[in-house]
Amino acid sequence: MSALLREYHRRHDERDWAGLASLFALDGELAIHGHANLRARGPAEIERVFRERGPDDSLVLGLPNAHVDGALSVTYAWRSDPDLVAGELYLLPEGAAIRRVDVYPLPGGPKAPEDREAVRALFVAPGPHVLLLRCQEPGKPGWWWIAPGGGRDESEDDETALRRELAEELGVDDAAIGRRIWTRSHTFVWRDRVFRQHERFHLVEVAAPFEPKPRVRDEGIGEHRWWSLDELRSTREIVAPAELARILASVTR
Repeated sequence: MSALLREYHRRHDERDWAGLASLFALDGELAIHGHANLRARGPAEIERVFRERGPDDSLVLGLPNAHVDGALSVTYAWRSDPDLVAGELYLLPEGAAIRRVDVYPLPGGPKAPEDREAVRALFVAPGPHVLLLRCQEPGKPGWWWIAPGGGRDESEDDETALRRELAEELGVDDAAIGRRIWTRSHTFVWRDRVFRQHERFHLVEVAAPFEPKPRVRDEGIGEHRWWSLDELRSTREIVAPAELARILASVTR
């Protein structure tokens, strides 16, 4: 699937509209949501849309992620200014062809990312097993799994923010927050806003898996699940960060 998206990007980048349309299945669809709500079906109509109104001024950023529903997701940015994010693209493959592409432009055009500080906890139980929460942006396809935690308010330090998040998401007040084991920065779109998030991950070791009891319901957060290292290595679902299996193996070695 990643190879198909890379080819999509290459032909798009070269303005090879006929070649781009040929990647679609005979009944493949293109949908550009938002103010245009433009839809096309079949390679000939899709080529016409790309020539006339396609997002030929955008540039795909980052690496694709494989969603459990088969979709590939990327954030794309304005070609004339890569610092401005334009929206998101979801590609659903079918064999060697594309079944559907959904393009979600940002209302009002490209936006500069807002810097956001975040902190997360890697709950590790013997096995090893790690606790993850399922996350899905309302109204968008696909979902992914993340470590508990979230954004830090300006008035908080990392530990205060993390304890607040763990109390809300898991019902945990007494976590033994350990050392910082990993950091990352990434750009994403959420509810028509763009964030460049800087995350710190802290290790929290527990004697056994436990059942979380959330106190605050977040419509973007769903079920929880304890994952084994083998499951992390073999899953086709999105686990964020993608390096989580390597990180877990390193801290439990």
